[in-house]
Amino acid sequence: MRTAGAGRQPPWVSSPGRGARIDHAAHSNDAAGLLWEQLEFDDALGTCLEYQRRRPHTLIVVTSDHGNSNPGLNGMGAEYSRSNQCFAKLAAFRASHQELARRLGGKAEYSGIQRASVDIASISPERASAIVADATGITLTRDELDCLCAALSKSRRVSPADQQNNLEGTLGAVLGNHSGIGWTGTTHTSDYTVLTALGPGAAEFAGLLPNTEVFAILTHLPGIRFVNGTSTPDAAVLAAASREPSSRPHWV
Repeated sequence: MRTAGAGRQPPWVSSPGRGARIDHAAHSNDAAGLLWEQLEFDDALGTCLEYQRRRPHTLIVVTSDHGNSNPGLNGMGAEYSRSNQCFAKLAAFRASHQELARRLGGKAEYSGIQRASVDIASISPERASAIVADATGITLTRDELDCLCAALSKSRRVSPADQQNNLEGTLGAVLGNHSGIGWTGTTHTSDYTVLTALGPGAAEFAGLLPNTEVFAILTHLPGIRFVNGTSTPDAAVLAAASREPSSRPHWV
């Protein structure tokens, strides 16, 4: 277990989330950003575990509300001999995709609302190459740069997959060619997530549970009786349609 204060600072200046922006990094297909956020989360968990060690009556529950974009490590090179070498390149990244997109003149930050078309002056492949190399240490091929510039200017379709026909999907794909990380999309996924607990009542969280049961267990343990309201699918659709569209990001 790493103790409080043992965290390593991400190598970029743009405000790190201290473990709170794992979801955002996955939406942006940002493998390095996701890993740095996960390390920060691990440090935060270390603080919680130290607190629980001194106060064993404390219950700690660790879980996630959903998967996101399904990052995976692909085998790289002949007989997969370059897989570790490619993955290690992520340690040299010095900018998140959010920051890298800003330097390129675009945007790669998921907000949960429909984005307007990017309206920027076109960037040359040579200029894009220099920006990416400075931020990641990776030299993109000419084809990769052409795709990146097209995604920035929206001059043509860059992927047959709708979810990755955008700047964040293109960044994830072209840099994934060098790191070995692949993505299925840029939205939430239905894969299983970790659910583990330590302390009094931890046994209640054993096994495979629907995420909606976590709330019921947390309220049951201290003797709280609470039942969420119910609604039919049709009524929920009508209620959602009656609300004013929000311009706030989905994490606010």
